[in-house]
Amino acid sequence: MENSSPAAFPALSPELMGLLRCPVDGAPLVHASTGSALSCTRAAHSAQWRGGILDFSPAPGTHAFEGWVAWTYDLLLSRVLLRRFAVRRQVLERLHERAVKAARGGLLLDGPCGTAVLSAPWLLEAGLRAYVGVDLALPMLQRAQRRLRMCPTLLVRGDLCALPLAEGTADVALCSLGLQFIRDRAMALRALRRALRPGGLCLGAAPALGLFDGYDRRHATRPDPDFPLTASTFASELVEAGFRDVTLSTEGALILWEATASS
Repeated sequence: MENSSPAAFPALSPELMGLLRCPVDGAPLVHASTGSALSCTRAAHSAQWRGGILDFSPAPGTHAFEGWVAWTYDLLLSRVLLRRFAVRRQVLERLHERAVKAARGGLLLDGPCGTAVLSAPWLLEAGLRAYVGVDLALPMLQRAQRRLRMCPTLLVRGDLCALPLAEGTADVALCSLGLQFIRDRAMALRALRRALRPGGLCLGAAPALGLFDGYDRRHATRPDPDFPLTASTFASELVEAGFRDVTLSTEGALILWEATASS
């Protein structure tokens, strides 16, 4: 059950505190006098500490996985979503493994991280400086929290388009099965680029129309629209957002990508 009560804020390391920024105006954050929040140094913006998760209270998202979907997501992924996309689980596991290993010794930004079911197995021996997982849904983050007790971890309830990290903070950004839910994809890609250091890697996967008929047919009848990629233009979208050396591949309905943050 979701716990929405603020708790005393833990003593975050000076390094993690130095990496955090207000997602509204980019200002540094400091401990609030209440002891259960971080406050923006520039305006009256704050984030509550909720049972180990930093909550910036983002605007509700149409596709935030709450309730029973969050608590059964791992099963849904294996039995429903992978079939819907016509993708082998091993393909996504390799993507997450690649992201974690590329971030060794650095900071991995995982957004949306969901329950971290695909990232967690590789984090045990990753040697990361920090793992920052961002998701709109508090129940998904609570599931992730149970898995991620093995490395310096910060879980954040926030918006992928307004990441609470300083510019150039992350060494690797992973965006797996989430970009299709964001209406302003260009804004999300720019946010990922801002969070990455020059030369950092962005890896991800998201469905596109025109690759798998089964996905296309289902998408045409969805009650809640999403925003799948366009295979013919996505590489250009990454370049326009500030990436270079773009590599794309496909599996079923998914486009998988790797791109380097330009200087």
